[in-house]
Amino acid sequence: MFIELIKKAFEAPNFKAGAVIIINAFLNFISPSADAMVGIFLLLLFDMITGILASRKRGETFEPGKSRKSLIKLICYLSAILGTLLYQKIYLSDLTYRLDFAIASLVAVTELGSSYRNIKEITGIDIFGAIKDHLQSKNKE
Repeated sequence: MFIELIKKAFEAPNFKAGAVIIINAFLNFISPSADAMVGIFLLLLFDMITGILASRKRGETFEPGKSRKSLIKLICYLSAILGTLLYQKIYLSDLTYRLDFAIASLVAVTELGSSYRNIKEITGIDIFGAIKDHLQSKNKE
């Protein structure tokens, strides 16, 4: 389907029509993973915000280089998801489960862990430890 749309783009009467067809083909290609990519973007944004707050709490100044690292992480994460989607569509088209969601899940766990550490540093509260203690106290009753 993607190849047919690209062929149509080259047969388009003008550049604008061809560009619209190519954009449509790209959006059609990434649409199965769009929700995962938006989720990863939001998790990375949350991690960046909590990281900035944690660094302020430590008394560090804001460095633009660290924001650049977050942008590079975002590009790498989204490239991994798109690359996996492309590989699955080309070589593993009969596969019933989604490899791109597996990659997105691994990335999400990594970013949630980072955000958890930042929140723990900002608030001084170990959220999972507090939940564990609460559940253990309920178990003893």
